[in-house]
Amino acid sequence: DETSGHLLKHHLATWKEEGDGMGLPDEGKVNTVTSPLAKAWPDMLFKNPDELVAGHIILNDSKAALRPNHLKPGCVRANACRKIFWDPKE
Repeated sequence: DETSGHLLKHHLATWKEEGDGMGLPDEGKVNTVTSPLAKAWPDMLFKNPDELVAGHIILNDSKAALRPNHLKPGCVRANACRKIFWDPKE
């Protein structure tokens, strides 16, 4: 089942792992580096690593025909993260 909710094959911590890449990485566990954004703007609203979208966030989508089919089952929430997997300076 190819959906945008299967991100194991796209995360730096898990992209080389064996398997089909289905599911989500445990971002709370693998993202251990404080983001430069969090250092510069500590009061900014950041994504909680356990936060997911339940159902659809776009109702009565006027552009549904333009969106890829793999988004139909739903999606994962995206935003800046307080913790990231790698240090950009390295």
